[in-house]
Amino acid sequence: TFRTVIQPTVTTDGFGIVSGELLCRWSHEGTNISPAVFIPILERTQQIRAVGRWIFEQAVIHAKRIRRTDPNFSLNFNVSYHQVLDPDFLPFMRQTLDRHEMDGKNLVAELTETNYNESPATLQTFIEACRDLGIRLALDDFGTGYSSLELLLKHPSDIVKLDRSLMKEMAYSKNSSDFISSIVYSCHKFGKKVCVEGVETEQELQTVLEAGCDYIQGFYFHRPMEISDFFALLEKKTEVECPWTNKKTRPRTSIIKPMCKHEKRTPAVRIPQASSFLFQRHCRFPSGGDEENRTPVRKHCFIGFSERSL
Repeated sequence: TFRTVIQPTVTTDGFGIVSGELLCRWSHEGTNISPAVFIPILERTQQIRAVGRWIFEQAVIHAKRIRRTDPNFSLNFNVSYHQVLDPDFLPFMRQTLDRHEMDGKNLVAELTETNYNESPATLQTFIEACRDLGIRLALDDFGTGYSSLELLLKHPSDIVKLDRSLMKEMAYSKNSSDFISSIVYSCHKFGKKVCVEGVETEQELQTVLEAGCDYIQGFYFHRPMEISDFFALLEKKTEVECPWTNKKTRPRTSIIKPMCKHEKRTPAVRIPQASSFLFQRHCRFPSGGDEENRTPVRKHCFIGFSERSL
């Protein structure tokens, strides 16, 4: 069964949650399979197209729910390069947004360097279509390939996400730290925001703050969360302090409104062929893990194109 989780992203100015990345998880008979394993297999077998469409619709559903209370919240989700090449994916995106009466202003597309280097004409068409839908763009995993400042400045991304490998170098090498600070400076000069992935320690946090980055995504603040836990976290943020008792309490009406029974719901999907194929190929994994969550609730969206994650 495929399901989605969300990893919150915080600002470097106050550490408040302002967005999140939507990630795909897959479990088979109680065994959690790593995305690094099942995503490449989905891509090789072209099953990524079916799974990716389901993920996009889940993103729209969750985005609609969150937008009621926080119009500025954004949800990141990844789209494989193979989906960009799919001629039916863009029409599906438009139809899904129309069906749920949503626009794309709360969505951001994360593209990897591979997306930019392969079939640039097809990618440009996809980018322009995303712009027409109001979807913003992010360059994901910057620093894992043949990264260059030209790539940062040439392509129309609103956000640049620095890969965790750069984070590790930046935290423990003065030269790397200076280089990354120059990347951040260049991005800001061209109107791009910078998010650092993989922040896990106090030292790494301090380095990110000194570099002038805008957003942080990492275990230091939040791990990927089940959908129900994520909304519980947002609900907890609505607690207010009573001026008479100095105790925190929730408002009478929760900021996160429950879904009306008439709203469209898309349950967690089972793709028997994909699940069967994946498990046959990779069956030696430790058991245990997260309890399956079938609630189709999600938040405002960033689109991400990553060959490694959805």
